[in-house]
Amino acid sequence: MYELARKHCGRQPEWRVSVATLHKKSGSAAPIRVFRAALRRMIADGHLPDYHMAEDSGDVIRFTRAGAVVEDVEAAGGQGPLLSADALDAARGLVPGEDIYALEAQWRAWWAETGRPVLRNADQAFLGWIKKRGA
Repeated sequence: MYELARKHCGRQPEWRVSVATLHKKSGSAAPIRVFRAALRRMIADGHLPDYHMAEDSGDVIRFTRAGAVVEDVEAAGGQGPLLSADALDAARGLVPGEDIYALEAQWRAWWAETGRPVLRNADQAFLGWIKKRGA
């Protein structure tokens, strides 16, 4: 499950998948009802590293990255801060050895706490925050 969550979540805040599709992707030989019960146990235990699992209506499982700030883009006026791969690479150069995705989550939390201001350039805002943080 961990490898599937890691592959499919990628840079998305979450991955939603039907139990039937997840059953196929996992390669499980168990009947789907047994597989579904195992998923519910995994959800209850909450021991999947780096990810949270939840069961949604419609026989769907939702995976979210632990520690990721899932922003409500609608509340942000449709202008949620999306960072480019180039910005993340530049940030890696500014703070070598640090977990850039953890920093991204901290920045998004800070952005939300400051009232979700509209950003003209989220990449520059993130890199500026990184520089200021390191000063």
